[in-house]
Order: sequence, then C-alpha cells, then structure tokens
Amino acid sequence: MSTGAEVVERYIEIMNELDIDALGGIFADDVVVRLPFAPDPVPKVTEGKAAVLALYAGFPHLVGPLGSTTW
Repeated sequence: MSTGAEVVERYIEIMNELDIDALGGIFADDVVVRLPFAPDPVPKVTEGKAAVLALYAGFPHLVGPLGSTTW
C-alpha cells in the first residue's frame, strides 16, 4: 500500500512525463477531478476513472511537461 505522499510523488512524475496511461494505476474507479477555474470548454467537475482519463488525455495537447521535481 502506498502512502499519500508516494501517490502525490508518482502523480507528479506521471504529469512531468505526460504519461497519461500511467494515471489509471493511481486513480480509483470513483475519482473526481474538480477544476473550478478551468477555461471553457474544460469541465469544472469530472467523475469516474474513464471520464477523468479521457479528460487528461487532452491535456498534453494543451501544455508541455510540467518540469517540476520538487515542491
């Protein structure tokens, strides 16, 4: 079992690599992503693993890798 910190670190690694397929390994089936300040047409709330992965699949086209390794 992973600690919360390990999951966050893995999430950051995945986003730095833009490895959207790897997100499925850390998201629960009932994941909810809230992006209250997202510009249209990005949804403010997305529920469920399949829907969240589909949302994230569009992100690499909008941004480059985050490039952050420390917080």
